[in-house]
Amino acid sequence: MEWLAYYSSDKEMVGAVYEDDELSYDYRDGKYSLTKITVHKDGQIHVDNSGLLDTVVKTQVRIIGKGEAGE
Repeated sequence: MEWLAYYSSDKEMVGAVYEDDELSYDYRDGKYSLTKITVHKDGQIHVDNSGLLDTVVKTQVRIIGKGEAGE
Protein backbone atom coordinates (compact mmCIF):
# COMPACT_ATOMS: atom_id res chain seq x y z
CA MET A 1 0.00 0.00 0.00
CA GLU A 2 1.27 3.46 -0.79
CA TRP A 3 0.05 6.72 0.71
CA LEU A 4 0.62 10.01 -1.01
CA ALA A 5 1.05 12.92 1.41
CA TYR A 6 0.96 16.38 -0.10
CA TYR A 7 3.21 18.67 1.91
CA SER A 8 2.40 22.34 2.23
CA SER A 9 4.08 24.81 4.56
CA ASP A 10 0.71 26.59 4.75
CA LYS A 11 -1.38 23.72 6.18
CA GLU A 12 -1.26 20.57 8.27
CA MET A 13 -2.35 17.49 6.28
CA VAL A 14 -4.12 14.55 7.93
CA GLY A 15 -5.30 11.20 6.54
CA ALA A 16 -6.38 7.84 7.94
CA VAL A 17 -6.81 4.19 6.91
CA TYR A 18 -9.32 1.94 8.71
CA GLU A 19 -9.18 -1.86 8.40
CA ASP A 20 -11.15 -4.74 9.88
CA ASP A 21 -11.63 -8.40 8.94
CA GLU A 22 -14.62 -7.56 6.69
CA LEU A 23 -16.31 -10.76 7.89
CA SER A 24 -17.52 -10.29 11.44
CA TYR A 25 -18.60 -7.75 14.02
CA ASP A 26 -15.32 -8.15 15.94
CA TYR A 27 -14.56 -4.47 15.33
CA ARG A 28 -17.05 -3.83 18.16
CA ASP A 29 -14.51 -5.47 20.48
CA GLY A 30 -11.65 -3.33 19.19
CA LYS A 31 -10.43 -5.79 16.54
CA TYR A 32 -9.71 -3.19 13.90
CA SER A 33 -6.73 -1.14 12.86
CA LEU A 34 -6.82 2.63 12.48
CA THR A 35 -3.68 4.29 11.19
CA LYS A 36 -3.57 8.09 11.13
CA ILE A 37 -0.79 10.03 9.43
CA THR A 38 -0.17 13.74 9.94
CA VAL A 39 2.24 15.86 7.93
CA HIS A 40 2.92 19.04 9.88
CA LYS A 41 3.68 22.44 8.37
CA ASP A 42 7.36 22.03 9.28
CA GLY A 43 7.57 18.73 7.33
CA GLN A 44 7.53 16.45 10.39
CA ILE A 45 5.50 13.24 9.95
CA HIS A 46 3.55 11.62 12.78
CA VAL A 47 1.95 8.16 12.49
CA ASP A 48 -0.51 6.96 15.13
CA ASN A 49 -1.93 3.41 15.24
CA SER A 50 -4.87 2.19 17.30
CA GLY A 51 -7.02 -0.92 17.50
CA LEU A 52 -6.34 -4.58 18.19
CA LEU A 53 -6.30 -6.09 14.69
CA ASP A 54 -3.19 -8.23 14.24
CA THR A 55 -2.36 -7.51 10.62
CA VAL A 56 0.83 -6.25 9.13
CA VAL A 57 0.38 -3.88 6.24
CA LYS A 58 3.52 -2.67 4.57
CA THR A 59 2.93 0.97 3.86
CA GLN A 60 5.09 3.34 1.91
CA VAL A 61 4.55 7.06 2.38
CA ARG A 62 5.60 9.36 -0.44
CA ILE A 63 5.77 13.06 0.42
CA ILE A 64 4.99 15.34 -2.49
CA GLY A 65 6.06 18.93 -1.95
CA LYS A 66 5.12 22.16 -3.61
CA GLY A 67 5.86 22.08 -7.31
CA GLU A 68 5.56 18.29 -7.50
CA ALA A 69 1.80 18.33 -6.90
CA GLY A 70 1.13 21.02 -9.47
CA GLU A 71 1.26 23.94 -7.02
